[in-house]
Amino acid sequence: SSGGLYILDINKGVGKLQSVTSTSVDPYITALCRDHKNNLWYGTSQGRLVKINPNNSLTLINSYFSVHWSISSIISYKNYLIIGTNNGVSFFNTNTMLSEKSASLFGNSSTSKVNALAVLKDTLFIGIDVGIAKVLIADSVNLSDPSVWIIDTSGVKPVNSFVVSSNKVSPNSGKSVLFKNKILSSNQNLLISGNQVVLTLPSKITSLKVDGVRCWIGTELDYFYFWDGQNAIQLSIPGMTFTPVSKLLVDHNGYLWVLPRLSENGLWQIGIGVFRGDAWSVYSPVSLPLMGTFGGNTDHSALIESRHSKDGETEWRIWAGTSSGHVKQYKPEINVWSKYCNFVQHAGDGKFYHVTDCPSSPDWAKCDAIAQDSSGYIWMSIWKNPSFSTSYGAILCYDERYEPDPAQNNPEQAHYRRFFKPGEDGYDENYRCMIVDMYGNIIAGGGTDKGRITVITHKGNPLRNGVTVKLYKELDAKIYDMTTTSDGITRIVTSKGMFLYNGYTNDITPSDEEFGAGITVIKAEDQSVLWYAIPGEGLIRHDLSNGERTVFSSAQGLISTQIFDIALDKKNGYIWVGTDAGLSRLSIGYKVSEKNSKSTILAYPNPFIKSRHSQVYFKNIPSSGSVHIYTTDGRFLADAVLVRKGDQGAFFTWK
Repeated sequence: SSGGLYILDINKGVGKLQSVTSTSVDPYITALCRDHKNNLWYGTSQGRLVKINPNNSLTLINSYFSVHWSISSIISYKNYLIIGTNNGVSFFNTNTMLSEKSASLFGNSSTSKVNALAVLKDTLFIGIDVGIAKVLIADSVNLSDPSVWIIDTSGVKPVNSFVVSSNKVSPNSGKSVLFKNKILSSNQNLLISGNQVVLTLPSKITSLKVDGVRCWIGTELDYFYFWDGQNAIQLSIPGMTFTPVSKLLVDHNGYLWVLPRLSENGLWQIGIGVFRGDAWSVYSPVSLPLMGTFGGNTDHSALIESRHSKDGETEWRIWAGTSSGHVKQYKPEINVWSKYCNFVQHAGDGKFYHVTDCPSSPDWAKCDAIAQDSSGYIWMSIWKNPSFSTSYGAILCYDERYEPDPAQNNPEQAHYRRFFKPGEDGYDENYRCMIVDMYGNIIAGGGTDKGRITVITHKGNPLRNGVTVKLYKELDAKIYDMTTTSDGITRIVTSKGMFLYNGYTNDITPSDEEFGAGITVIKAEDQSVLWYAIPGEGLIRHDLSNGERTVFSSAQGLISTQIFDIALDKKNGYIWVGTDAGLSRLSIGYKVSEKNSKSTILAYPNPFIKSRHSQVYFKNIPSSGSVHIYTTDGRFLADAVLVRKGDQGAFFTWK
């Protein structure tokens, strides 16, 4: 399957999706085959070739991956695997575990993409887009010579499968198989015998296999079926259905929430997912209409957990901002999703509703950032189309303890308030990220190339008393992400590198720390360890205490190096990685809470270079301690300044 190898016990009707590890890196399996020694082989979309022997030992071959040959089909022939790819065909020797010969051009055909393979009487048949390419398999034949191939374009095209029967090879443009002495073929979601449709399925047929008494049918969107010629039984594979992952969240229970890049497609299995322990649940508007649709855009990028106290009880909420379907909220105590109408700046009536069908037109909104401040208020970004001059405000503040009352003009009675119109300090067309530091500062990063950073604070009730804009600055760079630590430092990654916002001094400066270029996602494990992503390179763990930088890429089991988000599960010792190809989980080898029980005193940058660095940071100092600076000959220079005391000790600086 596209999510890995699923093994079904036919007699018991119980199956299991195999874990994807560093030995089986790519879960998108595109071809399966057994050789004459009963080894199972499979190929993947990335070009990984995996052998599973009868003892379930795995061997990974990266020959095709390294040359970017995506595997499309595999058949066994004597001591070889004949492997079809997007760039030709290859003969892989299963004894030497080496590719011995290959072909990238077939006759005068311009295509090298292999769709299907078959062998009859030592003649190899290859299904290609323009018909059939065939060649006699012999040691003396040079497969890489295009002239040895015979091209037949007189029949069906493209050829996507073959049936070998009665000394004849029958091509088909769909999937095909011989079942009970009749050829079955597919045409989109239809299963056909002769000229008769014998079965109609909900989605496109992607695979056909037989075991003698049953025909097994794989589909694009509805898992797989077995059919006995009369009745079809559907079987599903447990797990979430998504490919690109937009946003991740690990909640206070250690549950993982996944916001995929999804649009309106009417599929029940596409939605917001949660992984609780070892089981997935999916929440989709198809089955839960109260949560409202997701809209047509796919770039959903806000996902947080909030908490508040009401009537002496702590209540938790999950909030998800979508790219055209407003804001979704989940109440776990009653297992209910609902929709909050947070109209774009230039549309609607400027009010805030908690309804499924928003009362103003157009029913469209984009929220890319959500945060909860230290007083419990929820802050949401509001997108504005630059073609319109109207704006009701760039950020909305909401007291989640109460239902919004759009009929009220008094913000405290309405329980929400909008802030910042064009021309005011604090305004931006679309804040893409938002975070709250340990001082209670609400830090918002703009979504335009101007790279506006806005820092706001309030005195406990922003609905009544408003807010103070502490900082409003343009970085002239695209802001990607930010993370904050208990020392009051917020790291902001941009197209021009990393910046540090100091919540104590209220200033923002380029980072003195050494990082690779191109960071787009960042999360802090604690004050001394950062995790960040660089597209094409992978996931990086950076230990500030010693400068050690560890890279995790596809070689370590990462599904893709195009990373959209990361989330730390500090309770269980995992880091989750959302990519363009799906979701990966990395065990970091320790629980963060246990690791931080013995914090290491940290001084950095080390070495300090006067031409590049402006100050020295001292972290994890015992709460009762102090820092004094001396020369190497014992002469006193200065006392470091105490910035604050955090959960890992005190934090000092010296300029």
